[in-house]
Amino acid sequence: MDNRKYEIINFFDKCRWKEIDNYGDCNYCTEIQKDDYEIKLLIHWLSYITDRQIKYRQIWDVGTYVFSKLILEYKKRKKESKEKICENILNYKNQNSFFIKIDKKDVDEEDFDFSFVAPLEENEKIANRIKKYKNSYEGKKVYFKPRFYPADFLCIYKTLYILEKYYNGSFKQYIQKVIDKIENKEKEEDLIKGLVNGLYLLTYSNDKKKKDYVRPKEKNEKRERYFNRVLETKFEDPLLEGKINTNFNKYDKRLWCAFRDYIKSERYKPLFEKIIENEKIFKKIISEEAKKYLELPGDVWNNNSQFSKCLFEKEFDEDKKQYNKVNKNSKENEKTKKFNVFLRDIYETMANNEQDIEWYPEKFDITFDFVPKMCSVDNCNICPFNVLKKEIKLEELKKICKEGKEEAYCTVALICCGYKVKCGDMKENGKCKLMQTLSS
Repeated sequence: MDNRKYEIINFFDKCRWKEIDNYGDCNYCTEIQKDDYEIKLLIHWLSYITDRQIKYRQIWDVGTYVFSKLILEYKKRKKESKEKICENILNYKNQNSFFIKIDKKDVDEEDFDFSFVAPLEENEKIANRIKKYKNSYEGKKVYFKPRFYPADFLCIYKTLYILEKYYNGSFKQYIQKVIDKIENKEKEEDLIKGLVNGLYLLTYSNDKKKKDYVRPKEKNEKRERYFNRVLETKFEDPLLEGKINTNFNKYDKRLWCAFRDYIKSERYKPLFEKIIENEKIFKKIISEEAKKYLELPGDVWNNNSQFSKCLFEKEFDEDKKQYNKVNKNSKENEKTKKFNVFLRDIYETMANNEQDIEWYPEKFDITFDFVPKMCSVDNCNICPFNVLKKEIKLEELKKICKEGKEEAYCTVALICCGYKVKCGDMKENGKCKLMQTLSS
């Protein structure tokens, strides 16, 4: 498949971010004010910690509500100069904790469980988003239990503990300290990688061995011991010494998803701008040059073999040959790289060959929406990529295209990805950019 595949990716990526409602909104509680930009961003950050093997809409509908209640209490106690806030509001042994131990009513293998919890507001719009999910509420309480909540609890607790003890409870102060510790603020790559590394150190870095993590199916008695160890831990300031490392090369999905929102989403970018404060630095961070260094968040959808082999079959075969030359003991069909790592290599190779590049790896995150609507249900007969492969004619794709109706939604973007964007907004020189690409 030729390089026009990148132009198709560019088209869908533009559709995704063109309209603010194409991307999830937090279900903030009513006390959150419009100008509470730092609180909103911190709620968003904590919510992404839980984004593993759980319905993403449930995170935005239920999780963000619970965390908004948690952060308001956290900020309130900090304003009142209370001490040991995290040890109190996240300690399951305390009566008013936002993380609790629940005695199960039914006879089960385990007689108790754990969950984040918050009081349910009498606001119909907020409550309706929560009540879509079974077991998310009971009476006047809202419950949110991440799939990997022992390890996620550690990340949430550690984040709030560090902010409380060293940064006056302020996410903004921490991020500004990270920027201060980036040596070369004129270089977009250093700004992106330095900021992402700083956020990683705040939340995801962990000196404990893997055996300290508790798997989802392990007994709750072991989980309880784990929570007790976390509550007893005195976390150090991760920015205590020297400059921040800008040679950051980790591909953590949750880390890059959240940071990408700060750069590309019109819902969260304005909040991040107020956090940064420095206009010159902010413009560099959101520039097209800086976006080249955003990594594709690793996900089951962009690792979908049907999609990746369709677009990169030749490149995958070559990559496997090179891998097997180095690793002679590897199995013939062994997966050599995750798709996000593979894409970064493809991008760097093209850049080193001084090719004209208008895409960057993160844009392939449209697979989150594209793959379940197209590849997973075998919608190959209306796939724009199959037009490039000459497996279908352009006329087949045009059957779902309503080009010409300026105010109507682009039906190709709507069917392929669920994106709502006006047809007129996706035209260049009066013509649909996608159709121009496929016709060339």
